[in-house]
Amino acid sequence: MPQPAIASRPHVPALPLRAASRIVRRMNDRTTSGAATAPDLTDATRRLGRFVAGIRHDTLPDAVRERARLALLDWAGSALAGRDSDSARKVGELLDELGGPAESTVVG
Repeated sequence: MPQPAIASRPHVPALPLRAASRIVRRMNDRTTSGAATAPDLTDATRRLGRFVAGIRHDTLPDAVRERARLALLDWAGSALAGRDSDSARKVGELLDELGGPAESTVVG
C-alpha cells in the first residue's frame, strides 16, 4: 500500500509522509535537546555553498533537472506577474528612497 504523500503541486514529486515526519522529528530533537544557544551555522553554510558550487548539470538526475526547471519557471512567472503590483511599486519606491550603491538587481 503506497504511503500518503505531501505535494504542493501535482507536477512536483511528492515527499512521502514518513520521510517528512522523520525530518520534523529530527528538527524538533535538535531544538529541544536543552541547548541554550543557537548553533553556529557558518560551517554548515560554507559546506552547503561548496556542495552547490561543485554541482554539474550533466551529473544531476533527470528528475532533479526537471524539478529545477519547473521551479525556475515558477519563479519567473511569479516575478513577471507581480512586477506591476502595488507592493512591488512600494518596494521600488523604498529602495529608491534608501539610495546607496547599485550592488544588486531587484527582480519582480
